[in-house]
Amino acid sequence: MSDLLIAVTMGLLAGGAVLAVFLAFALRPRRVVRAQAETVLPGIQVRLDRAKLGVEASTYITRSLAYGAGFGALMWLATGAWLTFPAGLVGGFAFVWARLEEERNERLNRYHKGLASAADTVVNSWRVRPSMNRALEAVATYGQGEVGKDGYCQ
Repeated sequence: MSDLLIAVTMGLLAGGAVLAVFLAFALRPRRVVRAQAETVLPGIQVRLDRAKLGVEASTYITRSLAYGAGFGALMWLATGAWLTFPAGLVGGFAFVWARLEEERNERLNRYHKGLASAADTVVNSWRVRPSMNRALEAVATYGQGEVGKDGYCQ
């Protein structure tokens, strides 16, 4: 009986030790949760800001409802079923979101192309006269679009 008691006790202690080591590596330490500045904004505006779409929530909702009402009315007239109108409203929100993402991507592509051109301008200006100030002035003067207007190049 005492051998069984010793074996069970040793098994429980060994299992507890293995569990403690496993939990020490598996569980992350608890962190203090602090309020984020962006969580103060309303929910839709936070999503728009995280996606970097560059539009206010009221503008997004207005555009979405306008397109959605048009889509809903068109679907209602096409099918004759008024239950398709809410689907058109939802489609308006999806359409405007996709359109804003496309505009953001086009804007970023133009900016990245301008950065490549600015790097080329810096290299060429540096070859003519090795001065970083003159090279950045050349980028500010001859830079394309947003890169020329960017505050880092002035």
